Amino acid sequence: MCTLVHMTTRDYFAGDPRTNRERMLAGDLYVADDPESERIARRATVLVDAYQRAVVAAEDAGAREILADLLGSVGEASSSSRRSPSTTGRTSTSARAPT
Repeated sequence: MCTLVHMTTRDYFAGDPRTNRERMLAGDLYVADDPESERIARRATVLVDAYQRAVVAAEDAGAREILADLLGSVGEASSSSRRSPSTTGRTSTSARAPT
């Protein structure tokens, strides 16, 4: 014997004219399918890749410009160059010798 159950889905956003991105930025429930959010995430991925390549190539001015584009602004004292562990007081994973 088989029982059919009619399930309805509730539209939690009925009457809310905001986009899912607007809901997200407001801290409200949202569905992560907003085209603008996807575009922003893809652009950020491209910029992070470009920044990494510029840092590896020691192109400090280019890296700083990419970082400012990615973050919106970069402070005067910030640096895009790699710092030695003694400068930062920490050892980054990339600065460690291979084991």
